[in-house]
Amino acid sequence: MADMTARVDVDLGGNLPANAPRWNRAFGQMARGIRASAPVLSAAAAQVSAGIDRMGNRYVALATGAGGVGALRFLGNMDERLRGLAVQSNQPIARIDALKDKIYAVANAPEIRINPAGLLDAVDKIVEKTGDLDLAEDNLRNIGLTMRAAGAEGRDVGATIADLSEKLKIKGAADMNRALDTWVNQGKAGAFTMENMAGSSERVNAAFGRLGRTGMQGVREVGAAMQVIRKGTGSAEQAATGIEALIRTLSDAEKIKLLKGAGIQLVDPEDPKRMRSLDAILQDIFTRADATSKNAEEFNSKLSGIFDSEAMRAVAVAAQEFRETGGLGSFKKFMEVDDSGVSLLKDAEFRAKGLNAAVRSLRTSMEGRLEANLAEPVQDLADAIDGLDPKTI
Repeated sequence: MADMTARVDVDLGGNLPANAPRWNRAFGQMARGIRASAPVLSAAAAQVSAGIDRMGNRYVALATGAGGVGALRFLGNMDERLRGLAVQSNQPIARIDALKDKIYAVANAPEIRINPAGLLDAVDKIVEKTGDLDLAEDNLRNIGLTMRAAGAEGRDVGATIADLSEKLKIKGAADMNRALDTWVNQGKAGAFTMENMAGSSERVNAAFGRLGRTGMQGVREVGAAMQVIRKGTGSAEQAATGIEALIRTLSDAEKIKLLKGAGIQLVDPEDPKRMRSLDAILQDIFTRADATSKNAEEFNSKLSGIFDSEAMRAVAVAAQEFRETGGLGSFKKFMEVDDSGVSLLKDAEFRAKGLNAAVRSLRTSMEGRLEANLAEPVQDLADAIDGLDPKTI
């Protein structure tokens, strides 16, 4: 991302509109000059040196005047990233160029106002994980809203979108918006924020995916579990480790045999391809342990015979709640949060009104103008340089 956001030296007074035509002419003149000089350069070695020097001097002049070096670097890095995406997604460059325009439009939407590089990071991650460019393109707005609302990194949000699609089987932009909004609202009601979820998505969803719980129900369940587990751990990182340990225990052949022997049903009777919900399994484990324990110490000892130390930290808060109330009401509270998409949009809109977001919007507009005004002449220049005989230069 740092490369893509290389400094473009234009001030708020509008140097870009004033200088873009001049840069356009400069690039065009350089390209024509290179093509016209090539035969001469091939004929005279002395003129090669002089020609290269003159061409270099013109680059120096451009680099030292009105942000030309920033413009060249920005355009070059953008082009390189887009070509890389075209290769990775096996799509023609024309489609990638069209996607680029959508990225700029979404990034500069008044309720989003983020660095377009972040959106491109998310697209790269989705394509890397799924190979599905359509998934990325269809969810550009969801990505932008989540990045702005949660302050999350593009690659993290991209990984989240990919995992929601592949592991939790969330299809379509509308349902993806509902899923993201669910996690936003669960984060507000608990301590595991949407930013935490985005940063831990690959680990959390990889673990939870082993349960076979999918769809919006699965989204609510994994979010609720992370909120409850987070209460008993010191950080979001430890919470992610906790759910990995918990589900690893429930997937272990010896522990499955132990739990079945105690009368704990793990497989969903309505769908043998998936396990029962995590809270239902824990409720039964706690009930069984409590029924055969004289006190809290014995209760915890029985749980320790099932769960390792990391998994015990993950279930500690839920176990305490069960001992105090006889149930797991906290899971239900987190399961019932709103998923209308309102919170995601409102949070994004609020954060997009800040000074930094406004400056980012201006910068994005300038970068978009650079693309519109200079991409073609810069490519013409690149083509001219590519056309030179390597032996000549």
